[in-house]
Amino acid sequence: MTRGDGCGICAGVAPRTHEGIEESFQKRGMELLEPYRGIHTKVLIRGACGHKWKAEPNSVLNNGRGCPRCAGTQKRTIKAVDTAFQAKGLQLLGSYENGHTKVETRCLKCGYEWMARPTSIINTPSGCPGCAKTGFKDELPGILYYARLTNPSGGYLYKLGISNFPSIEGRFQQWEKKKISKVWIIKSYERGFEARMQELKLLRQHSDVRYSGPKILKRGDTELFNVDILGLDITI
Repeated sequence: MTRGDGCGICAGVAPRTHEGIEESFQKRGMELLEPYRGIHTKVLIRGACGHKWKAEPNSVLNNGRGCPRCAGTQKRTIKAVDTAFQAKGLQLLGSYENGHTKVETRCLKCGYEWMARPTSIINTPSGCPGCAKTGFKDELPGILYYARLTNPSGGYLYKLGISNFPSIEGRFQQWEKKKISKVWIIKSYERGFEARMQELKLLRQHSDVRYSGPKILKRGDTELFNVDILGLDITI
């Protein structure tokens, strides 16, 4: 050690056994698929997600490298991403660029649309925020509401929405409520699912006049319209 020498194994100059390398890979949730031939000689590896790739044992064990698919550093094909989304009951609407660039996504169950990172959908339990346990519940009573909001660019925007609350008091945050100048409760339903289906029907009917400008609300900008689609705002 007087010459500044470090660990021979970490430096890749001391021999390691296949069994020892295999055990180290298993501790990281990976499987060695080829015989170990040296710390800097690439071998075939299988990650916990099932993806296979070639890497130097040194890069995995000493540099902290892991599965490129799980890390989002390997670009998947559009077909592979589409298949992974469909397995979760989701549809890819926008153009896929890479794992970390948000893409427009639609839930095939409830029709909710939002921007999601492919890696968060594919590699985590994340799913549709509209179907989340903390969100709207189809089995409970629900309302379909219609609101007028101030457009930062001038004039008004109109929003369709559903809620399990009898009013929208619990639906929006305080800063969002300041943008809302009028609310109509269109209809109350015994089952929230019926409210959701009616909302989806109206969203599809008036998709040509949906708002596409700067962000207005924390959630729900995809339900905003540039015009009064229901013709209820007779005060303007």
